[in-house]
Amino acid sequence: MAYPKPGEYYLADRKIDEIIDEKMTVEMGAEAFKQYFRQDNFYLGRILLRTGDIYLESGNVEKAMDTYKMVEEIFILDEELASQAKKKIQELCK
Repeated sequence: MAYPKPGEYYLADRKIDEIIDEKMTVEMGAEAFKQYFRQDNFYLGRILLRTGDIYLESGNVEKAMDTYKMVEEIFILDEELASQAKKKIQELCK
């Protein structure tokens, strides 16, 4: 039997989105990768993808490319995430 999720769940989910999308730094992304790489973490792929975006925004194309390639390779079973990373790699190769 499925139970409805409490309101706090949705609040927490929005807060996580805000942190990843708006407040995360490269350092935070690198630390999350080190801490959660060998653990099951639903957000790690998104965190790494965003870390690549932050590298790109700061002008570090090489690190952005490396990060996107890592996402594509590590999260190959997550088709949506791997596709996003591949698209970003293709855009950088133009």
